[in-house]
Amino acid sequence: QYIKKYVCFFLENDLRFTKLCRMLGKSINNNRKDNNVEKTISNGIEKNFVHQDIDTILTIKGLDEASKLVASITLEQQVKVMKNLALKKRRSTPLLRSLSFNISGKDEKLTLKQCSDVLFAMASLNFTDAALISKICDDIQVNLKGNTDIKKSTIIGSMLTSLSLLKHRDTAVLDSLTEWIVANQALCRTQAVQSLCLTLPTLNNIPMEVAAL
Repeated sequence: QYIKKYVCFFLENDLRFTKLCRMLGKSINNNRKDNNVEKTISNGIEKNFVHQDIDTILTIKGLDEASKLVASITLEQQVKVMKNLALKKRRSTPLLRSLSFNISGKDEKLTLKQCSDVLFAMASLNFTDAALISKICDDIQVNLKGNTDIKKSTIIGSMLTSLSLLKHRDTAVLDSLTEWIVANQALCRTQAVQSLCLTLPTLNNIPMEVAAL
């Protein structure tokens, strides 16, 4: 709960992000009296915003208009918007296309957690984009090298499940994920191993080590 409040505080002070939130339909009547309302002054214009957790800001109203603002927010914020669209089951094609275009066009690398979140969103909303998946797969392989954090096993299991649901067979990234699980099997949680065992046959992929036998 503390982390959610911290993230919300950080993002709500980014005027670009709060503007996007307003476009998504969370603006309120200036006459409404609410203890949760905070006032922000920007360019001499008084605006009111509802202080709330980041996972409750998205509504269906204004999604098409919001797609025009995506380029003005950070990569981290773009990933959060995409994840929350999935959590809210809001499949706005214009907004998803805008998010995909902007995320895939960034030189900045996605973290493993961000890769997992974007893949989750794409799988949940049945939305695919070749350029975005290509970037995700490249960033996964970069971030996997030398990474032995036990917490990453849950993230890796999630990525494998999403790739399976998306029917995306990228042998290089599947081999990398398999190698990571094998190399860190003593640290991996059961869910990660189960995801691997289900994903490989679903995508008809034989890991390089097995194929060489």
